[in-house]
Amino acid sequence: MGSAALDSAAPIAWSHNRGRNGWDSPKDILQDQVSESMNVILQKGTLGIKRHGSADQPITGSFSGYNALARFTPGQNDAAAELHFLDRSSPTKFMRVAGGNAAVELSLTDYLTSRPQDAHSAILNGKLYWAYDSDVDRLHVYDPVTPTTVRRVGLAAPAAPAVANVGTGSYAAVARRYKVSWRSRLGTPTTFRRQSELSPETVITPNGGSLAMRVSKPANAGEGETHWVVWGATATVSVWYELAELPISTGFYDDTEAPNTYNTNDAEPIVGTFGLWPSVKFLLSTGDRLVGFGAHESASLNGRVFFSPVLDSTNTHDDERVANIIDGFRGYLDVARNAGSEDRGLVGPIDGQILVGQSRGIYLLVGTGDPEQPLRRITLSPIIGMVNQHSAFMGEDENGSPAAYWLDETRGPMRYGRKGIEWCGYDVKDQWDKVNLSASIKVAHGLYHPDLKACIWWVAMGAANEPNAIIVLFTREGQSTPEDGVRYGWSRWSGELALARCSVLFGTIGAPMGRRLFPYGGHTWLFRALDTSAAMDGAVPFEASITSRAFAGQNVFTGKTLGLSYVLAPTTLSDVEIFQTLIRNFGQDEGTSSASLLPKTIEQRGLRKFEDAEMTDAGVFQIKLGDPFPIANHWQLDEWFASVEQTDQEG
Repeated sequence: MGSAALDSAAPIAWSHNRGRNGWDSPKDILQDQVSESMNVILQKGTLGIKRHGSADQPITGSFSGYNALARFTPGQNDAAAELHFLDRSSPTKFMRVAGGNAAVELSLTDYLTSRPQDAHSAILNGKLYWAYDSDVDRLHVYDPVTPTTVRRVGLAAPAAPAVANVGTGSYAAVARRYKVSWRSRLGTPTTFRRQSELSPETVITPNGGSLAMRVSKPANAGEGETHWVVWGATATVSVWYELAELPISTGFYDDTEAPNTYNTNDAEPIVGTFGLWPSVKFLLSTGDRLVGFGAHESASLNGRVFFSPVLDSTNTHDDERVANIIDGFRGYLDVARNAGSEDRGLVGPIDGQILVGQSRGIYLLVGTGDPEQPLRRITLSPIIGMVNQHSAFMGEDENGSPAAYWLDETRGPMRYGRKGIEWCGYDVKDQWDKVNLSASIKVAHGLYHPDLKACIWWVAMGAANEPNAIIVLFTREGQSTPEDGVRYGWSRWSGELALARCSVLFGTIGAPMGRRLFPYGGHTWLFRALDTSAAMDGAVPFEASITSRAFAGQNVFTGKTLGLSYVLAPTTLSDVEIFQTLIRNFGQDEGTSSASLLPKTIEQRGLRKFEDAEMTDAGVFQIKLGDPFPIANHWQLDEWFASVEQTDQEG
């Protein structure tokens, strides 16, 4: 609906809604924008479609609410996907839902100690990794090999072994040194999965009258080790050699080998090859390596990115180690080490690149081709930052190209894609200014809905300490501009759907699990899905409406009379009424009327007249269409028509 001059009793049509603009004056917003789109889906060729409701998904088990959600597919079968979540009990429970709707509690090697809503997960190599704050400086993982446990990642080095003379004989009194390490193997033939660094050394010289030197296994680490390895070295040569690998149930190894023949065995890995993952705050999987950022237990590591070697770099599971080899491969990179900003998250990969966000600072990690330092840092912006990783995700732009989306504390929605960093938040700046950046539970979280092609952000507004509103960017409507970033595409959603503390894309819960993914929200007690068959959020209705831009013609002081008005919309089998509110001079007064969308014959679309809907002497006017109050219905509006007469006198 434009602002051109009108002929007397000229017909006008409002046929486009490319999204809300709540920041500019209603008279100054762009041609195809509206003042408000509330609880509607933007779709080309319509003024809007009332969003579907959300339906409760029953999950059984002994737990309390939802703090963090994750979708995990252990193999190559989406129908076998599992739902994992952290509940709101104290202490926090880790729950697993597989092959149905029953949640089973997983045992924890280390309990979560604070802020379960800040836990993050990533999938790599058939495992679900969890980054959370515990009492130990270790990353954790759910591994289907041990389907009831969330364990520590990697294997810690054992204590130095005890060594003693054993038996009677003539074993030469030649000084030597011993170390041990742990290994984890699986199956027959065994798969070499994990290995620890070597222990501290034990130096000893046999007494010359013994049969062998007995190397005793230290106390088990209890981290899933299945074997232990004895390493030997001479007193003068620094290279260690593998003397024996033994089952973890074997308590000792008797060494009868002469130290000068140790070098006929396999040499040790380079020191630092099997370094441990620290307790990072944020996780991301590139598909061939695991990436972590920040540190729960060591403030000195803030601003540091950790990364595993590429899978199959060795004959172990390379995802469970962070190499730290002097003069060699180091599995970490500092992006802004203790530079005065908070670590906030990771997003990607996009074209093989990873975005790293701090409260002030966005960095790009790109490949180098150097096997010893495979990533390098590029500073994209020292000013723009990230709110948190839960509100950062991969999506698409208006052309269907990959784009990374996140929230900046000052500007709100941002993206990185074909045109670099772009601001997406001009049209919702009025809403972003209300976001509580000091929310004590969670400021925001979000995801990309592939069917709707929409970025959905739950945000805490006003004094709320966790999300209570939703802003939605329909990316197909987005349009890059040189002055104001990405414009168009915005809607606001409200209702009980907006109260979720966490979100995830998942299929229909059952056996098998559904393959088509759609958003779920985790609430105080409920696990709720955005459901195309629902007209309410659970049992609670919600209100949806669209409000046009202010229509003034060429002269705001020229009086205008609105006569007959109509709406074109698909008919509905239920008696859905669309209410029209005519708003005179920015709310000076309003008048409301309605039209039914029931079919009159077998029509699929109907042109419906709003009875007794007139407005006189309006300098500017707006039209609001939709629900008058929260109601359980569903509608789509295609176009609005009216006749407007412009008088010569000024009013």
